[in-house]
Amino acid sequence: MDEWVPFGTVVKPHGIRGELKVFCESDEPSLLKRLTRLRLKTKSNHSVHALKRFKFAGGLVILCLDGVDDRNAAEDLRNAELEALATELPPLEDEEYWLYELRGAVARSTEGNELGTVIRVVTNSTQLLIELKTKHGVELVPFVEAFVIGFDRELKVLTLDPPQGLLK
Repeated sequence: MDEWVPFGTVVKPHGIRGELKVFCESDEPSLLKRLTRLRLKTKSNHSVHALKRFKFAGGLVILCLDGVDDRNAAEDLRNAELEALATELPPLEDEEYWLYELRGAVARSTEGNELGTVIRVVTNSTQLLIELKTKHGVELVPFVEAFVIGFDRELKVLTLDPPQGLLK
């Protein structure tokens, strides 16, 4: 049985020919070159499509998928989850992880204090941001090496070192 893993989210349609603007949950969207098909999941449906072409645009990817041929079809896919076949993705090195693996992780400070729960990783078109659900609401932490110390996949704990005052 094929294993599908989260790879991104459809942000909105692009143009009138069914193209989709997508946020990829990978710091290497060029991985799309390896993919032959993608699965789109909406609240009510999921479908598999051949990847026809893609291009990069301002921190997002514009995809053209077989069977999504006009703006109306693309509009119906707004906020759909984009999934890739795990077998088409490269193996990870020991310290590497996929951004989707951070979903639901407990975020802790370097001192071990709980900061919140990771909702997902998002982009503001210039950088990746970790969306955290904290006791004060939803807060954003830039996904930069200085703030992201490490991720323990087994314990599902993301260690962060945000500067003083970044989080409430």
